[in-house]
Amino acid sequence: MSLQIRLAMFYAVLVGAALLAFGLAVYNQSTEILMQQIDVRLESAIKDAGNALRWQNSETMITYDASILLQLYDSNGELINATETTQAGFLPGEVIDPEGLTITLQTRQEYSAELVRGNLHYKALSVPVMVDQFNVGVLQAGTSLTAVDRLRVELLRSLVLIGLVITVVAASVGYYMARTALAPLATVTEIAGEITRSDDLSLRIPEGRNKTDEVGLLIAAFNETMVRLEHLFNAQRRFIADVSHELRTPLTVLKGNAGLMRRMNHLDMEALDSMSNEISRLTRMVEDLLLMAQAESGRLEIELIPVEMDSLLLEVYQQARILAGEKKQFQIVDIDQLIVLGDRDRLKQVLLNLISNAIKYTAVDGEILLRLYNAGDEVRLEVKDNGCGIHEDELEKIFERFYRVERSRSKMIDYDKKGFGLGLSIAYLIMVRHAGRILVESEVGVGSVFTMCLPKFMPEN
Repeated sequence: MSLQIRLAMFYAVLVGAALLAFGLAVYNQSTEILMQQIDVRLESAIKDAGNALRWQNSETMITYDASILLQLYDSNGELINATETTQAGFLPGEVIDPEGLTITLQTRQEYSAELVRGNLHYKALSVPVMVDQFNVGVLQAGTSLTAVDRLRVELLRSLVLIGLVITVVAASVGYYMARTALAPLATVTEIAGEITRSDDLSLRIPEGRNKTDEVGLLIAAFNETMVRLEHLFNAQRRFIADVSHELRTPLTVLKGNAGLMRRMNHLDMEALDSMSNEISRLTRMVEDLLLMAQAESGRLEIELIPVEMDSLLLEVYQQARILAGEKKQFQIVDIDQLIVLGDRDRLKQVLLNLISNAIKYTAVDGEILLRLYNAGDEVRLEVKDNGCGIHEDELEKIFERFYRVERSRSKMIDYDKKGFGLGLSIAYLIMVRHAGRILVESEVGVGSVFTMCLPKFMPEN
């Protein structure tokens, strides 16, 4: 059973239950009002007859309602007098309510009852006749309830008919509303199936006019998810292509050198050195991939302890000078004594990565400036170079997984110094784990500025 039908049935049942409760209330209230009117008529007829008896001081009875039968009995229960009635079913001389007559004579209290005699359904009222506090008889009044029963049947029939019509209309309206509201879900299902069949992640669900209801939000979330999946899929495909290209060269070198030594039947130290370099390159690639996987899954271990950033900068500065040799100029232009809460080794890895990129993309005799300073609640460590710079359209992509700069720009880097497009992504994830961020400013032909921003640690006194 479809969701549309279930919603329509639920709506119809809900409306039907409400109508049933309302109908029962109307029926009961109407019946109660009608019976109260009957009681008033009976009491009024007995009162008029009693007044006539006392006024005339005789056994004569008068009733102004021909539909009511009056009977007067003495203290022994013998019928003294009776009026005539237009209501069919009352037999002449027959006691209206024998039980009520007996009870009223014994208790001297009014007694009212609803009775059925043959096809006659009627209401009876028995009232004691008192003279000087002595019970001298009983006055009974009775009237048929046929008209009341007929009215109640008509009312019940009308309520049932109206309830059924309203329930059917409610079910139809509910089905239409459910179908209209859930129509976009059919589109979602169709496009999701088409994506599965065609493996085309570029497909999107058309957004309707109402984007703020639950279905509109679902469609927006689905499209956003597809955008991210498409982006991730393209990034992984690009990464596979890049890694395949990177693996092809070292594997070719390893295979060629191994084949050469096999043919020459002796060890070639130059070939062994080349093979060792390629193996080291492959090892770095595997380590980066493993670290990236740990960072993405949240299993990257981070030990948060106070870290003196000035000491860390000086340590990395010494290593960077050795890494760059004499081809690049390093200088610390500003350094403050600042402390952050973090993992020293991971922060060092981020800083080395930024400095390594600066070395790669800075020409010979280029200058790299380091700066550590206080920026309010943040500690900022800046790496500035006057290298080739980064195009504006690439600035938002450099921290993406597996993203690499344009081939035309990467040609300036020595093969042994090329990365795999994971360094900045790993650095970004490490900074996120430290509740920090990396800012970047760059201009092609002028240089780039990468800034590590970390929350300042304030030791308790």
